[in-house]
Amino acid sequence: MTLDWLEELGIKISQEISQEESQENAITFKIPGRQSYKAFTKTITGDYSSAAFIRAAAELTPGSKVAITGLDPNDTQPDKALEEIIQKVKAEHRTQDSPQASENLSREIDCNAFPDLLPVLAVLATTWPGETHLTNLANARIKEADRLKSMAAGLRALGAKITELPDSLTVQQSQLRGAEVEGYEDHRTVMALAIAGLTADGETIVTNGYAIRKTFPEFVRILSNLGANIQIRSHITMIGFKSVGKTRVGRRLSYDLDLPFVDLDEYINQRHGESCRKIVEEHGEAYFRKLETEALHKVLSEPDSSVIALGGGTPMTSENRQLLEKTFCIHVTDTKDRVFQRIKEGGRPAFFGPGHLRTVFDQLWEERSSVYKELADRTFKNV
Repeated sequence: MTLDWLEELGIKISQEISQEESQENAITFKIPGRQSYKAFTKTITGDYSSAAFIRAAAELTPGSKVAITGLDPNDTQPDKALEEIIQKVKAEHRTQDSPQASENLSREIDCNAFPDLLPVLAVLATTWPGETHLTNLANARIKEADRLKSMAAGLRALGAKITELPDSLTVQQSQLRGAEVEGYEDHRTVMALAIAGLTADGETIVTNGYAIRKTFPEFVRILSNLGANIQIRSHITMIGFKSVGKTRVGRRLSYDLDLPFVDLDEYINQRHGESCRKIVEEHGEAYFRKLETEALHKVLSEPDSSVIALGGGTPMTSENRQLLEKTFCIHVTDTKDRVFQRIKEGGRPAFFGPGHLRTVFDQLWEERSSVYKELADRTFKNV
């Protein structure tokens, strides 16, 4: 594709393939200097790599028909090969004279020219009769993730019969079942496992959903508009009791994932020009909780993923819990006595109300712990 663009723009470039055994198939590109580009007008065609997931979703769901516009059949994009592969497998199946013959089918697909189709093809292969060998894929191990590993692990967790080899995958026709699977922070792995969930019995959860923003941020919205029951929980929320370390853990997680970090209490402080404690002391806890819910709505309405540390009481209203169910909740916890000691040393929180400090603490700990556990997708013990 790059060479075609250069040629179309009048840029001279040559390439030589090494004949030395030690550098078998190594290519050298030679570009003469002092060349220049001229202005041009051109319509950029659609992306076959992204369209592959929508095409596969239609193929996986019986009776579906989807029109994908803006693709150029004469384009040099290698991933346009998907349609030819799908039609070839269908024709192969039609030639079989019995269900048993179909079950014994075996096919090999050399994927070297289109390694980005591996995730889609692996999912489709779970629905194709017989056995499919996706080969010549050593380069798939050096993508955003090791895709031979990520797809083998993900589909195996969903119930697929799949074998991972050094440079290939062997996939047998399988009935998938819903499960929680890792997305490996790879956009194509996430999207492929998401469409696999369309055929699975039960709910499928794919982690690292935010990875789709790299190439296809509209993926979930488009599938949803087509009728798929799919949601993205793009925000990560840190829940837990006061002084368990939500902010510290959240900041570290946001750094590791390269995502923005939001401390909800600090967000409220900045919006209203006074501390949460002062708001509670002057206006009461009910008023503060109203501001807190408004702030949570605002932060979660942002389209880009973020890591959000919440106050200990944020999940205690039904409205807030409904909002948090659309996020990926991490329950940060610590030993009860250590948390109490920190609170004792820091001074009585404004939200604790009257009564003996330890008695109030124990009561709130029990009330909130069950809510945290119910919401939590993961629990992180900060000890």
